[in-house]
Amino acid sequence: MSILSVDGVSIAFGGVRALDNVTASFGAGEIVGIIGPNGAGKTTLLNVICGLNRPDSGDIRFADRPIGGVKPNRIAGMGLARTFQSSQLFAGMSVLENMMTGLHLRSRANLFTAALCTGRMREEESELAARAREALDYVGFAGFADRPGNALSFGQRRIVEIARTLISDPKIVLLDEPAEPQPRRRAGPALAPHPRREGGDAGHDRTRDPPSDGRFGSCRRAQLRPEDRRRPA
Repeated sequence: MSILSVDGVSIAFGGVRALDNVTASFGAGEIVGIIGPNGAGKTTLLNVICGLNRPDSGDIRFADRPIGGVKPNRIAGMGLARTFQSSQLFAGMSVLENMMTGLHLRSRANLFTAALCTGRMREEESELAARAREALDYVGFAGFADRPGNALSFGQRRIVEIARTLISDPKIVLLDEPAEPQPRRRAGPALAPHPRREGGDAGHDRTRDPPSDGRFGSCRRAQLRPEDRRRPA
């Protein structure tokens, strides 16, 4: 049974058709690679799935619920998480604070309690910090917790971003070029339905050390996007 499916999805930007009648399904527990040249629409497909772009036509379903056109924050709240090609760490925040932003959907605080800094708010913040430290320790980055986000190398930032994505225990994770930078070949996005284990946060080992030549050695299946879609619609 598929946890995520796209059926006949198309989208064009001006005269460029980025996706043309794309159909695919992804089962629970699968790790799937989306492979294709630059301009094949790999990132656009992820953007459409997570709600950043509204498709012109077609149906997208997550956990058997339609999500085409749904706002990104609502899709995230349903359990779909995403990383991006470029670094999304906050430069003015520590690595620990960046990790804690991945838990905002689990927070019970509101604007009122945050402004007053109530005892409940402080207690919850301590709980989130402890969970973030545990996740950093899991990926071997416990010693980086107090460093500024912009003090890390590109590869280190990618690991922190993936750990931050997984910390909220999503049902599925969209990883856009997790193996960048590559010396010879560009790696495309991966869609990884997030398998649960006791204690959560499963799947870190599958994304932490991507193959150095850009191949998806840990993927169980590859979805080919063979064409450069940068052509008139």
